[in-house]
Amino acid sequence: MNLFVYGSLRSDAAVLALTGKKFKSIDTSLQGFGVFRLDDRFSPGMIESPRDTAEGRILVNVDRESFDKISSWEDDDYRLAQVRPDGFDDVEVVTFIKNGEVLDEHWDYEEFLENHLDFYLDKDIPEFLSGYYSL
Repeated sequence: MNLFVYGSLRSDAAVLALTGKKFKSIDTSLQGFGVFRLDDRFSPGMIESPRDTAEGRILVNVDRESFDKISSWEDDDYRLAQVRPDGFDDVEVVTFIKNGEVLDEHWDYEEFLENHLDFYLDKDIPEFLSGYYSL
């Protein structure tokens, strides 16, 4: 499965911490979608937004076990959808789209790397995984 990621999982370190694996990835964008801040946490939500372009990357050939972890990492306010990132019209790619509310402010990946990635790696992902493996 090829997965378009646009938030914390653009970081190789976050993907490795969550899945235990490193996937081949391809930087790309997705026209007609925007990545916005959420009001309750620093994670982003991507929604359809005709004037925007979502920057992200495709994780190539994500195995089922890793996809299940990533899917569980997303909460119920996201739905899986097939998309066509720029330059990949003939490749099947899926992504998670936010169902709920987003703020009218774009999410900043560079700010995430600088100010939030360590929290995800040291606390958020390990706490998630401890609950995931105890199911």
